[in-house]
Amino acid sequence: MAGHARYTALLDACVLYPLAMTDALMSLATAGFFAAKWTTRIEDEWIRSLEKQRPELVGKLGIRRDSMRDAIPDWEVPETAWSAITRGVRAQHRKLLHRCRSCR
Repeated sequence: MAGHARYTALLDACVLYPLAMTDALMSLATAGFFAAKWTTRIEDEWIRSLEKQRPELVGKLGIRRDSMRDAIPDWEVPETAWSAITRGVRAQHRKLLHRCRSCR
């Protein structure tokens, strides 16, 4: 049922980083409460952050990433869909990234 919900949410790295929150959001999305979306850049960010915090996980998070992708087949927001938008909001995005990093 993923992707057929009335609402769509872009899940940023700060909500994909904590395992419990990710599990809860994936469960709600697969139940059809909302369509979960994220980018490969967001994936890279949460993986990099988690590997930095937990060095023993380096190279082992691909399974988690692949499971998330399998659970939400239409997860990806392609770079072409968002890159033009982000050019105009670079300064605001930097502030948002700072806030995301502080929410860990």
